[in-house]
Amino acid sequence: MKIKLKLLLFLLLYFITSCKDRPISSITELFNAPQSIKHQTVEISNFSTNVLNPVASLVHGNLLILLDVQSPISFSAVDLKQGRYIKSWGKRGEGPGEIIGIMDFYSNYTEKGINYWDAMLKRLYFCSYDSLLFESEIINVNLIENIKNKELFNHFFPNVLQIRESLFLGIGDSGDKRFSIINTEQNTITQTGDYPLQDKISGVQPFVKASAYNGFIRFNAGKKRIAYISRNSEMFEIFDISTTELKLFYGNYTTIPKYQQISSNMGITVKTDYYTNGRNICVSTTDDYIFILGKPHNVNIDKENVQKATDTVNQVFMFDWDGRPIAHYLLDCNLTSISATEDSKRLYGILNEEEARIVYFDL
Repeated sequence: MKIKLKLLLFLLLYFITSCKDRPISSITELFNAPQSIKHQTVEISNFSTNVLNPVASLVHGNLLILLDVQSPISFSAVDLKQGRYIKSWGKRGEGPGEIIGIMDFYSNYTEKGINYWDAMLKRLYFCSYDSLLFESEIINVNLIENIKNKELFNHFFPNVLQIRESLFLGIGDSGDKRFSIINTEQNTITQTGDYPLQDKISGVQPFVKASAYNGFIRFNAGKKRIAYISRNSEMFEIFDISTTELKLFYGNYTTIPKYQQISSNMGITVKTDYYTNGRNICVSTTDDYIFILGKPHNVNIDKENVQKATDTVNQVFMFDWDGRPIAHYLLDCNLTSISATEDSKRLYGILNEEEARIVYFDL
């Protein structure tokens, strides 16, 4: 009897230890059982005739702002309460107020408007929420015009985040580091932020690495924290930020960007690959939570012993700003973007099928 008891205790201890030491291979394993949620459609008059294929969105009160990188007019605004399309702005071009290379936008640290960085023209625009509520002409201000030393921004920054009036965070073009803290008051650039230890790739140009790690960056002014979300993997980090450095607070590295440097007669380019077990699509943040829209995959082994990935439904992973997993949602449709209301009780999404539609999920 004692031998059987010892054997059972040994097996129990072995099971607990093996589970504890087992590496996590997917972000889904950080959560308990997921919750399935169903979408409802928001009816917006004149929406499909004015909005083509939006890829990013942001909700502020009753205002929903959309970014379409393929349309000749980049931005659109709709009134969710009244169910009406308001207007579009952001003409393609190099003239005043025009844009070329915008891939993302975010709420300004003052929460009075949005910022968007044009990586091609080296312009950081601010557009107030108040100006979006009416059909009059949009007034978007290029913040770089008022900065004496514009060379501070003359770098390969895929995105720039405004932290306060004279402090900015650039992602990319930072040598062995991932970010640049730009202080226009002190006229300085400080490189900060290490690449993950799991990245063993060497011998590539800095811009190749920077391109692979281009992602979404968001700022929580109250907590003085930065959230970074990779585009090409499930990598997700939270940093504490000061005027001189980013200090890693939390990191999820179930997968990290996978890339290679390609040399040809045309020069050096970067090739990135999506992991077979999924990637992040976009992020939405509130004062309390971080919502990541993801696309996990199921990995199967075929008859030839080759791994093949099959798509799963879109999923939303909800964290707090300390990196604690809060909720895991399974969506009933595939979205290109999500945006959470400030009370974190509803998610708006963009559903691009034959025509773009706005949908929402109550949490």
